[in-house]
Amino acid sequence: MQSLIPNVPLPMSRAEMQEWWGWDELDILLVNGDAYVDHPSFGIALIGRSLVDAGFRTGIVAQPQCDDDFLVMGRPALFVGVSAGNIDSMLNHFTAARRPRRQDHYSPGGKAGLRPDRASIVYTNTVRKLLKGVPVVLGGVEASLRRLAHWDHWSNTFRRSILADSKADLLGFGMAEQQILEIAHRLRAGEAIKDLNDIRGTCWMANSREAIPDPWARGKVETPSFEEISTDTAKFAEGERVHFLEQDPQRGRVVVQPTGARFVVQNPPAPSLDETALDRIYGLPYTRREHPAYVAGVPALETVKATIVTHRGCVANCNFCSIVYHQGKEIQNRSVDSVVKEAERIATLPGFNGTISDVGGPSANMFRMKCGKMRKFGSCVHRDCLLPTPCPSLESGADENITALRRIRGIKGVKHVFIQSGIRYDLALRDGDAYIDEVARYHVSGIMKVAPESTDDRVLALMNKPSFDTFKKFKKRFQLASKKAGRRQFMTEYLIAGHPGSSLNTMVDTASALRDEDMQPDQVQEFIPIPMTISTAMYVSGLDPFTMQPIEVSRGDRERRMQKALIHSQKPDNRKLVIEALQKTGRMDLADKLLHGAVGSGNHLDDRAKRGGYVGPAYMAGGSLDQVIDEDEAKLDEHDGHFPEPGVENVQLACGTKVPKHLAEAAKKGGFNASWKGKKNTATIKPHQGRNPPRR
Repeated sequence: MQSLIPNVPLPMSRAEMQEWWGWDELDILLVNGDAYVDHPSFGIALIGRSLVDAGFRTGIVAQPQCDDDFLVMGRPALFVGVSAGNIDSMLNHFTAARRPRRQDHYSPGGKAGLRPDRASIVYTNTVRKLLKGVPVVLGGVEASLRRLAHWDHWSNTFRRSILADSKADLLGFGMAEQQILEIAHRLRAGEAIKDLNDIRGTCWMANSREAIPDPWARGKVETPSFEEISTDTAKFAEGERVHFLEQDPQRGRVVVQPTGARFVVQNPPAPSLDETALDRIYGLPYTRREHPAYVAGVPALETVKATIVTHRGCVANCNFCSIVYHQGKEIQNRSVDSVVKEAERIATLPGFNGTISDVGGPSANMFRMKCGKMRKFGSCVHRDCLLPTPCPSLESGADENITALRRIRGIKGVKHVFIQSGIRYDLALRDGDAYIDEVARYHVSGIMKVAPESTDDRVLALMNKPSFDTFKKFKKRFQLASKKAGRRQFMTEYLIAGHPGSSLNTMVDTASALRDEDMQPDQVQEFIPIPMTISTAMYVSGLDPFTMQPIEVSRGDRERRMQKALIHSQKPDNRKLVIEALQKTGRMDLADKLLHGAVGSGNHLDDRAKRGGYVGPAYMAGGSLDQVIDEDEAKLDEHDGHFPEPGVENVQLACGTKVPKHLAEAAKKGGFNASWKGKKNTATIKPHQGRNPPRR
């Protein structure tokens, strides 16, 4: 199905329905908690374009503010699809400490407050009230990860399946293109929504156990009830283990969870998409822009505008991550030709600056990886794919990955091709020198972002991550590859504070180990017990769901803040918390090391500079320049990510109409000046010229 006018998004009004698409009514209405961005990194665009491609007239109501907004395009003929957006609405609104976030990057102009808390429930209830009798299908990340009873961090309590709370007719979990298309075709054929209880990748409510079919003849498995989970956290851990083991498309059984007098039923996961299907989905005619109704733009688009998704799924299975529950474990690959074709299209877009900022997926170096056993029999139950070492049955995709990157680099108008989505370093080490050498030479924007998450092997085991020694081997190998390529590059690490198993003593040891390794992590994420992860079950129950052995858990906000502060102990604002943590653990002997520096002059920044480490202005102000620039939507790629160090060089950054406030403040505090030149729309950062530049 084609629009009357080329290169237009899906309609958001009746006028657009008629003028752009020639429709008098809709088959399907999609209600979404994000602003509508017609780009394949946004779930609503993937679903909407897939439906239109299959011949269904589909319109979008984005961030409705009143009842009339839901009715702007009339009553759809088939059903209403509801999604809270790309992120759970509560995570979108609140920090780990339950403080309101000041911005919503998925809203026009970054404005907060344009979607309600628990948006899936609110939108579904409104649709039920206004469009009586129209079937409602839930989807998106919020619905997918709240499909069974779950822990809700923001209310500090257990909640029922979102299907029970919203009273939607069906819930499609995962990416859900297959499910939504089958629902649409069967409703068009005249079937009733109540009879669509045999679609894989969906959840529904049954009135009795006897009413639950098993057309796949795989059997059924029952988790502890919502009532049992609510009163016994060990039952919650048990239920999460049972549910986790049924996520495989090849062998997953029907999962049943009693809830009150009814039963939540999860059908087996949808089959993995093959290469042809994924190529078709990502080859649809997305405009790759926000809907023209948004004058202020949508900030989330800026970070993904020139990015390419190469695959879905992740074999890593990190316990704090929900990708396995949403995309599955099997790597679902696009073809190299499809990825290159998308890059060619990006290169022709107005405003393209020559940089493709990411080519990847959940882990960039899993692209083109395959496992014949998994595709045929499902993922193994007797071993992990990557731990303690990568399984020999995993076929490396490194050669095809390199081929794709080289072909993209050769496209006319493409100057840089970067990998920002992260690299699984144990796989990179297994795949040999060629991949690391290629990435270091051509695909790092000055800083390689890697996520070791912790330095403590016991905590890493609970996270289901490789050992810290493995990370150190990769870091050494990357440094060697960078030197070989003649590039002055750095590595920035991402860590998690407060993960189950991580005590205050553990984090003191971690902070000490970071100093020993001369590591200053760019970002520290305070662990958030989001719905549907193994780590959340650990956090709530204090038990390892697989062994049912007790785990130490830090739940108090103060202690969690101390853990986070220890990793960033060089920040002046964290000094009080660091000292409190050291006093509480009896480790004040480490105060000088953590607060000032491990060796030499007593000033860690001076020592780091003497050893050739990164000491850019925002680093000296308590963060990295990379982070500051990203927050202000400046283009890191413009200058290959190399930052000025005292007395070394000046750097110009494209940054709009003025020097961003954060950048100016960071530069000033770090001993640099930042000035803006209107003719070139650039900020110039250069060393402070005074005799005594500011220093911590």
